Amino acid sequence: MRNLAPAISLLICLLMSNGAALAAEEPCAATLNANCQACHSKARICQSLEKKNKGAWQRTIKNMIRKGARLSEAEGASLADCLASAPTGADFVCK
Repeated sequence: MRNLAPAISLLICLLMSNGAALAAEEPCAATLNANCQACHSKARICQSLEKKNKGAWQRTIKNMIRKGARLSEAEGASLADCLASAPTGADFVCK
């Protein structure tokens, strides 16, 4: 019988990393739902995932704050990080 320890370790790491990614998306999704969707559809935000990098998201969020979005600077920075690192079609944005 082969030693399955390396395969089991790899599986555990993969499962844990996916859980960490989902946990990181939760505050971002909450901020997005509570603030951005007051004016923008998820479809519009989802389309921008393909087009914007971190700097572009930071500029967009600062502009939205100037227009009245109720986000602290820390929330805006966290949201920019989250959106910039989100893969195209990310569930927390697009569904």
